Amino acid sequence: MDRKFMEKALQLYFFFKHVNTDNLNDDLAERFRYNQQVVYSLIRSYLTEDRFAIEYMDHLNDELKKIDQLDESALAPLSIKPKSVGEIQLKQNVPVVFNDDEEHQMLEMSYFTKDGMVFFRFLDMRKQV
Repeated sequence: MDRKFMEKALQLYFFFKHVNTDNLNDDLAERFRYNQQVVYSLIRSYLTEDRFAIEYMDHLNDELKKIDQLDESALAPLSIKPKSVGEIQLKQNVPVVFNDDEEHQMLEMSYFTKDGMVFFRFLDMRKQV
């Protein structure tokens, strides 16, 4: 089950990151930026607490449904439509980097689809000058 959740989380990450938010209307751009953070929180909770926060996944699934109901002109800049998220093909090695400005950390992770393995590390982004 963890493998299924991780792959769904990564598909959601790629959906919310696949488009330049400058090309979206203001409301949709803000939703995409916010949901990028929700995906990060979902993945971080799994890596640090060894559990998927179902409330984050529920929120993201609800957002997909809401976005899918927007008019076609709002969805035009999206090369991946909300209904197609589950069809996003993950490579054998899926590298992802998240910046956590609040914690002053960067999360680097690689997910290996064949083995269902995640390798990750947190890096401190603070620097004293």
